[in-house]
Amino acid sequence: AGYFFTQFCERSGNKLWSNSIHCWMDLQMYHTLFYADVLDPFVVRKKAQYIHSRFVVAASPEDIGCSQDIRNEVYKNIDPPFEELFDSAEEYILHVLVVPWQQMIEGDKYTYSKVELFEQKRHLETKSKQLLRLQRKGLLRELTITP
Repeated sequence: AGYFFTQFCERSGNKLWSNSIHCWMDLQMYHTLFYADVLDPFVVRKKAQYIHSRFVVAASPEDIGCSQDIRNEVYKNIDPPFEELFDSAEEYILHVLVVPWQQMIEGDKYTYSKVELFEQKRHLETKSKQLLRLQRKGLLRELTITP
């Protein structure tokens, strides 16, 4: 959908928002692995470890700032990975992203309210084949329309 929300979070300068949206996008890719034609456990494990080390671990490169309980839950259940492994982290992320989403929507509403709308009327003349045929036969006379 154009990644407008992702760009909004990145441009906001808020590291938590930016990290959260990146984590959420990676989690969506993680979920799609379970619906592939062939489930590759190696790929699923690598993706789960990547998400855990990149976003969930404290002081990680893109730490999402989740609670220690969430970190422990993911760490304890990471092997073997399963589809619902990051559900608590994802729920936390969605709570974080509600604020920037509302700000983006309010900004869009404000911008839209500033757009100047004007009404323009146009006159379009069309003649149907039936009308032209009747005029040629002399059954109808042509009207001249003045603007």
